[in-house]
Formats: sequence, C-alpha cells, structure tokens
Amino acid sequence: MKGRLPDFMIIGAMKSGTTSLHDYLGKHPQIFTSKVKEIHYFANDKYQKYDLEWYKNHFISEKKIVGTSPQNYTKCHNKYYQDIPERIKKHIPDIKLIYILRDPIERYKSHILENYYGEPKKDMVYNIQTNQYEKTGLYHYQLQEYLKYFDLSQIHILTLEDLRDNRLVTLNKVFTFLGVQNIEDERLFDFVSNDHRAKALPYNVISTIPYRALHKFSPNFAKKIVSSELLRKIIFKKGKKRHLKPQEIERLKVVYSEDKKALEQLTGLSFDKWNL
Repeated sequence: MKGRLPDFMIIGAMKSGTTSLHDYLGKHPQIFTSKVKEIHYFANDKYQKYDLEWYKNHFISEKKIVGTSPQNYTKCHNKYYQDIPERIKKHIPDIKLIYILRDPIERYKSHILENYYGEPKKDMVYNIQTNQYEKTGLYHYQLQEYLKYFDLSQIHILTLEDLRDNRLVTLNKVFTFLGVQNIEDERLFDFVSNDHRAKALPYNVISTIPYRALHKFSPNFAKKIVSSELLRKIIFKKGKKRHLKPQEIERLKVVYSEDKKALEQLTGLSFDKWNL
C-alpha cells in the first residue's frame, strides 16, 4: 500500500487542545490520524531535507481520509514557520484545515507559565521579549496568513471551550466539514487523551547534574526515573514559575480584544466564552 498526502491538518493553535482533537478524530472509523502527531514536514528543516515521498509514508491507510496535527503551523510570525501556508498550497491545494482556538489569555498562560518543557531560560526570555508567545494567540492575524492562499471555506474553526462543553456536537461539525459520517454514540470518545506524548522533559530537569549523570549511565533508566512524578519531586528541585501581573493581563486583554473583534467580523462566529 502506498502512502498519500493528508486530506486535512489541524494547524493549531498551540496549547488549545490540538492533541485531544487529534486523538478524537483518530477514533472515527473513517479517519486515520498520523502516529507522529506533529510531522512538521513543511517547516524549514524537513522541507529542505526530505522529499514528498518521505512525507506520504506517514499516511499509509485504507481509511477514507488521513490527517495530521502540526500545531505550530499557526505561528506565522516566526520566520521558521512563515512560509508554511504557501508550501501547503503548492503541494496540497485542496486540503482541509482545522484551527482550534482557546481563550487567548488562558492559552498564553498555559504556554508561558505552566508548560515550560524543554526550553532553556535564555530562549524563554527571548520569546517573551519579542512577544513570540503573545503572537501565537493573535488568531485573526494567523488566519489572514492562510487566507492569502486558501479560501475561508477550506478552514474549519472551533474552540476548546466548545469542545469541552459540547463535545459530540462540536466533533460532528468537524466530521461534517471533513465529509465523513457523524457519530451518534459519544462513548466512542470516552478515553484519556495522550497529552503526555507531546511533552518533553522540563529543561530544569534535563540540565541538572543528577539527570545528566543518570542519562550518561543509562538513557532509558534516566527517562524512566524522571517519568515518576514522586521521584522527580524528590530528586529535582522545580523552578519557580513566573505569574502574570494584573497589568500584564490588562495589556493582553486590550491586544486580544482587538484581534477577537476582527476575527468575529471575518468569520461570522462568536467567541463570547472568552474572558476579554
């Protein structure tokens, strides 16, 4: 059986439920989702290194449609990702794109405060100073980059809030968009999503002397040890998390409120569950 190009992609937003959505879609009997959730073929390093056949081999299935979930594809402000919409259009012009959004301030908090996995302090400082995290939540801006190459009818927009509060209805809207049958029994989706698989070890763990010594002795044993939450608390000191100050939240509300208005005007959708 030969591989094929994906019929759909979940293009983001990062920290907005992409892993859960990827796993839900993978439970549908007519849908195959890539085992590697984020292949990132169209990002600079892999696009320049691998050919299209390599990419197709990630989608070997007899199911009606196949897809993948590169959540970083809506970080068009970053030079590493800014050419992605054009590249996708070049190779898969009829693809269907799914964009799951979340209250942008909550997304920002999750990105910057609670999920600092695998990122050195100097990189985090740079990303904060250059508003890299903030810009990922400018959904109207990110969407506009795709609308340079795709029609809005090729993009399905949903929110994490709707997926959480009205899961089956929200998923069936996605299935209708993808051209597969609706699901009647919500119990199909009663499972724990594999969110852990997308998380790297925290940088404040892998940079410590105990971890580096363990890893040198036995890489697999080191990973097994730190995968235990209890042992991790005993062996490694957790770094302090920086909390958003009230004035920071107010500034973000101003920035994101303007983007939200533009997004609502563009899409005709309402995002009234967001605390902006």
